[in-house]
Amino acid sequence: MDIGTETPYGDIYLTGRMSRQFVDAHFGPCGAGITELSIPLAPPSDWKIFVMRIIRDEVAETASIKWITFGSTTTPNHPEFSGMDIEVSALGDVYVTGSITGQVTFEQTYPVPLFTPVVTCETSSSVYRHFVARFSHDGQPMWVAETDADLNTYGQGITLDETSGRLFTGGFVESNGLEWPIHFPHAKLWTGSGCDPGCSFTVDFDGINPTVGFLSQYTLGGQNLSANQMGEKVMDVVMDPDLNHVWITGSVINADRDIMLAKVTVPGGGCMPMTPTYKYIYGDGEDIGLDLAYMGDDKVIVVGNFTQDLVLDGVGPIASLSPNWSDHAVICFDRNLDVFESGLPTTSISGSDPSLMDPTLPYYTSVYDRSICVARKSASSVDFIIAYDLRFNTEISSVEMNTLSVSTGTPISAHDVVDDVGSTYTHTRAMEIEYGTNTTGIYNRYVTGDFRGTWLEFGPCMMPPAMAGRAVGFVYRMDNSHVAYKEQTLGEEGIVAEDAKSQVYPNPFSTSVNLEIRAKANDPVIQAEIFGVDGKLIHSWDASHFQTGSNRIEWNSTGHPAGQYVLKVTRSSGQETLKLNRVE
Repeated sequence: MDIGTETPYGDIYLTGRMSRQFVDAHFGPCGAGITELSIPLAPPSDWKIFVMRIIRDEVAETASIKWITFGSTTTPNHPEFSGMDIEVSALGDVYVTGSITGQVTFEQTYPVPLFTPVVTCETSSSVYRHFVARFSHDGQPMWVAETDADLNTYGQGITLDETSGRLFTGGFVESNGLEWPIHFPHAKLWTGSGCDPGCSFTVDFDGINPTVGFLSQYTLGGQNLSANQMGEKVMDVVMDPDLNHVWITGSVINADRDIMLAKVTVPGGGCMPMTPTYKYIYGDGEDIGLDLAYMGDDKVIVVGNFTQDLVLDGVGPIASLSPNWSDHAVICFDRNLDVFESGLPTTSISGSDPSLMDPTLPYYTSVYDRSICVARKSASSVDFIIAYDLRFNTEISSVEMNTLSVSTGTPISAHDVVDDVGSTYTHTRAMEIEYGTNTTGIYNRYVTGDFRGTWLEFGPCMMPPAMAGRAVGFVYRMDNSHVAYKEQTLGEEGIVAEDAKSQVYPNPFSTSVNLEIRAKANDPVIQAEIFGVDGKLIHSWDASHFQTGSNRIEWNSTGHPAGQYVLKVTRSSGQETLKLNRVE
């Protein structure tokens, strides 16, 4: 669900949820070698929260998992059980927020259990609870704090103020139609102590809001300092450089649901109230802010989703859509919320023809099913990068803030998969995008998300077939020129990415294609397989067809339709995949 980077080391930190297994696919330019690492989870069907550190070797252009800490619950199979946002301190300590249920145990599991687990205070609650947890740079669970209420509460965003030794988390509470107290106890420590009462507030649903947002404040040691109701939903939180304010975005209910942007004055603690200054971005339907970036020249970028017209007080419409269509918005404000700088929808960014969008699809009518995220390059930068879904794929673009002009775009494309009941669908979602630097100061861009499909393309890179009907997580790294590097695949099944030791020609082809597959004495070919777009095996060759050196096989596709196919070659060291295009 989220990714964080640590400088100057360039390590990568991830959080989210998973079941079954996942794989460590080493980073490197497309075609470099990778190593599979499948870790069984017991029982395999239960959702688990994961926090992971990936270390990089800049010289070898490889990466490997340093450690993984899991959160396991006594109440399994809850799909909202997940880590949602992650922040990394200058010392490499990790802070995560999200939603849990039941009694949860956080334990560093990979490569071997080393530390005492941390167990939540709550032992039997079946509602979802917002949580925030801290982990050391080597994966040790330090503490976990959770809300105490009889209503579902969800954590969505987190930000750090290391100078003052505190953090802020935001999220929302589901309504039961009544005024209801929400408590934020102090954290449970790895020593077993904690869970003492913290701050609280009584939610006021006004008989209108289906949910209410909240913002809470903790010390970096897990002591709750304050908590307040904010809007309808708080989806992201960003620290202001003056350290006396935080920025939040999400939604608020006016005549309908609108995008909320607020600058919140924060006290030092003592359960004192946090005071927001709101700016609303109005639409004619369902609108929500999803992500924030505070820029180097005292401007704030908010990105989110909207339907129909998007209007700001005194300015507008910023953008317009046909009824029942949804799109993303990229909007810039000055630091004081006095001046609306500029804004645009992502269909303008991509140049996509809106007539291609099917307004009958729920994917396009629901602002909650679509994703957009934003990241700034550095504290002094005036440029940023966004990742957003477009139809059933994802686009990544660099943006010059002062004019909101777009430079290079890189697509992430999922290809069709047929599920168990015969429906064909694809999707990719970019859940978060981040900048990171290495020891030489070179900037890299990282994007993480999930996809459903037969395979995933990212620039020149390709992820091989996934399990039909299941979501698979991914991480991609790009250099400053948007050149794609090897993906880190995460998800429900171990997947090995490609290692380009083979060639196919001609490609595209009409009837026959030559498969040139190389084998080494210390890395023999075990088998080669061709898959169709539905993920079904079409043809295979066993080890008897491959000798040390170059092996050429001609595949005749007569009887198969035009379209895309995948060649998968399995060696003792791993697998590689190549895409084939058959044309009429």
